[in-house]
Amino acid sequence: MVKIKVKQLKKLELTKEDKVSIWLIKTQLEFDWRKYLIQRLNQLLKKYRQK
Repeated sequence: MVKIKVKQLKKLELTKEDKVSIWLIKTQLEFDWRKYLIQRLNQLLKKYRQK
């Protein structure tokens, strides 16, 4: 599910900060703080879907 969201966001025109967030999420999904990365991912999806 998370990989699908990342792919969706990568197709959009993101800000530089948001691109860094996506990169971080992609590279760090296995670790204990995954929950916070997933929350950020969901925030980004919500932000860009509203446009």
